[in-house]
Amino acid sequence: MATTTVIIEEEIMEEQTSLVELAQKALHFGLGAVAMAQDEVVALFEKAQKEIKGRLDKTQGDTNGLVDKMVERGVTVEEDGRKRVNKFIEARRKQVKGTVKDAQGSLENRIETVLHTMNVPTKGDIDRLEKKINTLTKKVNELIKHKVYRWFWLLRFTTCTMSNDHHNYKA
Repeated sequence: MATTTVIIEEEIMEEQTSLVELAQKALHFGLGAVAMAQDEVVALFEKAQKEIKGRLDKTQGDTNGLVDKMVERGVTVEEDGRKRVNKFIEARRKQVKGTVKDAQGSLENRIETVLHTMNVPTKGDIDRLEKKINTLTKKVNELIKHKVYRWFWLLRFTTCTMSNDHHNYKA
């Protein structure tokens, strides 16, 4: 009977170890996936920044050239030239703002697609796993506690019984 109990306790300990290792693997998997997604996001963001900077530089270069031409022409028609420059600059500002908004939207869509494709768990998924792990850990600890308590009383009862039997033999 003692051997069976020891075997059962060893099996419980092995199951507990397996559960903890599985939980650790799940946690490491999630962290690895998040890190990889983060690397991908950073790379996409840097690429988008370079693309936006290139567009801004090109737009700024185009704007400066046109402004210079208009200033030269504006010497003769100063008031008309000022109106044209102001309209042009405002149009370019709107275009740049639109380009930036489009690039941001495109980047966000790409990030979402990458995260979705990689099946990166959400914070809610990780919280649910953590809650399940905590619940299982409590249950295993309760089972271990219950088994130790039963062993204590079983050993005590067996010791008392053997002690009483021994006294009977002497008498």
